[in-house]
Amino acid sequence: EYSISHVGPCEETKEYLSYAKKLGHKVLAKVQVNNTWEFPIIPYIPTFDLVAEHANNLKEVGVGGMMASWTLGGYPTLSLDLINAVYSKNFDYDKWLSKRFGENANIVKKCSKHFSDGFRHFPFHIDTVYFSAQALGPANAWYSENTGLKAGMVTYPYDDVESWIGDRSVEEFVDALESMLAEMEKGIEAVSGYNGSVQFEEYVRFARVMYTNMSSLLLQVKFNTKKTDGDRQELKKYVEEELTLVKELYKLAGVDCRIGYEASQHYYFTQNTFLEKFLNLNCLIERYSK
Repeated sequence: EYSISHVGPCEETKEYLSYAKKLGHKVLAKVQVNNTWEFPIIPYIPTFDLVAEHANNLKEVGVGGMMASWTLGGYPTLSLDLINAVYSKNFDYDKWLSKRFGENANIVKKCSKHFSDGFRHFPFHIDTVYFSAQALGPANAWYSENTGLKAGMVTYPYDDVESWIGDRSVEEFVDALESMLAEMEKGIEAVSGYNGSVQFEEYVRFARVMYTNMSSLLLQVKFNTKKTDGDRQELKKYVEEELTLVKELYKLAGVDCRIGYEASQHYYFTQNTFLEKFLNLNCLIERYSK
């Protein structure tokens, strides 16, 4: 069993904040609103419910202001607009959604609820945040043999599953990802087939990127833990599924230059990255077809 993540602030932080207020200090919070190191490659994560819940929790414990982003997530997004709205008087989430998405407000509300519920299952651990493969996702190369390379902080996960999973077992990690993706898939279904404003199209695009990359992370864990002694047909199936995800991310990144960009890393992937990955996967398919 894995623990489901809860929105802060935690009890320890509440205690510190209370102590600071008793001493007459103004209380501020340093938070990530747009995105996080868990998923830094889009301007904002499509989980408005979590953003609003976090802002309300901070508001209730007397936090009067905040540093809302640092290197990653500095883009002026809807999430920053939302947290500002929560801190205003008489905040109404439905009215905010209607103002930003018009006739598609209820569709976005459904998707955000599923993505927020799903993201609570993210197998949070500091090693997972910094070393795992969800940022590169389908852009990460696959290897038929273990490379022995250790994952580097944020950018180079290689095939180092041991570093990705933190203090969980592989089974627990996979279980958490599958629970997360089951909810996110419902969110994707909620917005599929609809057109709308620029903001709506942007929201859907970011949701698809997150779902695609997290799906790739799950496949990579399964592939890399079975590639040395697994069934060749099963391995080939994983590779073919990954190829579909590569095509999806390639298409999404091609229409929005912000996808894959983070200020301290610049671009996690470019079009050439995907071309290399196409060759990489096709070689693996050929290998497992023999």
